[in-house]
Amino acid sequence: MGKIYFFLVGVSVGFGMHHLGMSYHFVQADDGLHVVPKLEAELDGWYVDVRSFTISDAARHVGLLAAIEHSDDLSLRQQLREKLLGVDAANALGLAPLAPLQSEPPGH
Repeated sequence: MGKIYFFLVGVSVGFGMHHLGMSYHFVQADDGLHVVPKLEAELDGWYVDVRSFTISDAARHVGLLAAIEHSDDLSLRQQLREKLLGVDAANALGLAPLAPLQSEPPGH
């Protein structure tokens, strides 16, 4: 009983980890760990540390950037924009501060 029990526990844990890796990006940012739903099911980019993110890193993680832009995590989006563009450029382009996305115009 002992060997089959540990085997089944291992299979269950492995399946759970595979499912998490296929469904979510785990992003380590300056303010902690963020969980961002993936737009496409793939194992690529399941954990990314963005604390020292550069433009070349962004080119390798296009799916992650798209998922972050579609997420509701405003602080993570703001941090990445400031890291990639610089604080002054982000402000000059009108990208900061971010507001939540609205489905309808106000007053309707």
